[in-house]
Amino acid sequence: MAALVEHTELYVDVDYRLFAMIDDSNDRRNVPPPPHELDRWVSSTPGYVVVENIDDAVVLGSDTRLETWDGPADFDPAGWDRSDVLEVVFESGILGFSSGTAGGIADAYRLPPGR
Repeated sequence: MAALVEHTELYVDVDYRLFAMIDDSNDRRNVPPPPHELDRWVSSTPGYVVVENIDDAVVLGSDTRLETWDGPADFDPAGWDRSDVLEVVFESGILGFSSGTAGGIADAYRLPPGR
């Protein structure tokens, strides 16, 4: 069974129903499409993950928890309003958040570089 190695919680601004988690190595040229264009709530490209609020409620921010596990996390997806598993390459492992015109947070979380 996998074990939780590290975690952090932070508040992320939501702008135009979106926020993004971006690896420090990403030059922002390969931006994923907005998730709603894919009939999803999350989309990704290497080093870039976009999360979209798909509810009708106006959301200005999100309490966000990031976790690092030493293997696949064991959780029941039924216990969450939404869950998805993404495989994303984070070359540097240094993650920041962007919220469009609302600004962002640099160096918010560090992962081991890789997939």
